[in-house]
This record gives sequence, structure tokens and C-alpha cells, in this order.
Amino acid sequence: MEIFASSIPIDIDTSYFSGLFPLLSPEKKTSIKSFSNREDALRSLTGEWLARKVISAKLNIPLEKIVIAADAKGKPVLLGGEIHFNISHSGRWVVLVVDERPAGIDVEQIRQMDVDLLIDSVFTEEEKKYILSGSGKDKTYRFFEMWTLKESLMKAIGEGLTLPLKDYAIIKDNDKIKLFSKDTNQYYFKQYYIGVDYVLAVCAKAETFPDNISFIHCKGYKT
Repeated sequence: MEIFASSIPIDIDTSYFSGLFPLLSPEKKTSIKSFSNREDALRSLTGEWLARKVISAKLNIPLEKIVIAADAKGKPVLLGGEIHFNISHSGRWVVLVVDERPAGIDVEQIRQMDVDLLIDSVFTEEEKKYILSGSGKDKTYRFFEMWTLKESLMKAIGEGLTLPLKDYAIIKDNDKIKLFSKDTNQYYFKQYYIGVDYVLAVCAKAETFPDNISFIHCKGYKT
């Protein structure tokens, strides 16, 4: 497994990705064109660029030969390749996990929100206890810790948020993270930090995670 991150080049015009756009699937093109916010479009394009750059280097194939499509559940997959990947972005960061088996990744920028309005519909009693044991900023921080863990799990399973979230209880005790569910598959977690305002979680079917994240500077992709 490898984990990569790239800061979103907000100062780069979307035209810098002009060479990348023709390589995208029709669904991805439509998605990017639908963004009314320029930064949302840049986040999506940077994620596509990062995935293709890493896959190209690992499989030694040119970017234009890489075909990424969405499966029946909407999860991006590499067609004809024996590699799994997952992308997430929030704020100024885009992150990517690449593994031999399905894995999920989620990054969230920590921001002010009414935690109490959301936890009942998303988290189990054990998870709520962990979140509510904090106060003020710490409670918000714990909320995003648990949210990224939950989201990375859903993405690793490949069902997105269509699964009943309360059927999967994630217990966090310092650096130890355990999953309790009726699912016979075992999943493991690791959290990373890429700045004081961001939380990152990775979920995989193996317990071996890299110690560090590889940072890649994005200059855009232009022919």
C-alpha cells in the first residue's frame, strides 16, 4: 500500500488540465462541467491527475492508456489493471491510496459545525460516547476523526454511504482502532495528519500501512 497527497493549486487555471480532460470518462467530464465552484472543479481534476500520475508510474504505462471508469456503485476503478485505488479531497488537499486489494481513504478539513445535530443519524452509541467525551474544539475534532474512519470503511467496502452506518461500530482508543460488525470481512484502519486543520483515515483489508505519506506537487497536466 502507498498513500499520496497533493495540495490543490488554487492559483492554477483549469486550462492547465486541458491535456487531461479528453482522457476522462464521459461521466467524469459531465461531473466536472457541472461544478459551479471553480475550486470544486480543481479538486476533482487534481484527484484525477494524481491517480493517473501514480498509476502511470507504478504500471509503466502512459497516461493516455489509463482507463478509469465507475463501477455499479459509482466507485472509480482502473479497467484492465491489477491495482486498486481510492481518492478523497477536502479544502486544499487531495489524497490517494493505492493497494493490491480494495482500500478506502477519506480526508476532511476540520470546520465548525453543529455536531449534536448529526451524530444521532450516523454514529453508534459507542462512537457517540467517544465524540461527546470531548468539548468545544476537541468534540469537533473527534467528530471528524470518527467521520473519516467511517467514510474510509464505506469506500473500502465499495458501497459508499448506502450502507447502514450504525451497523459498523468503530471503537477508537488512543492509536488503537477496532471494527465491530456482522460483516465477516475484517478491515483495519490507520489515521494520518497532514496539517492541524485536517484529518485523514485509511481503511484496508490488511493490517500493514505505510508510516508516511508521499507528497507530490501538482503543476497541472497540459499537452
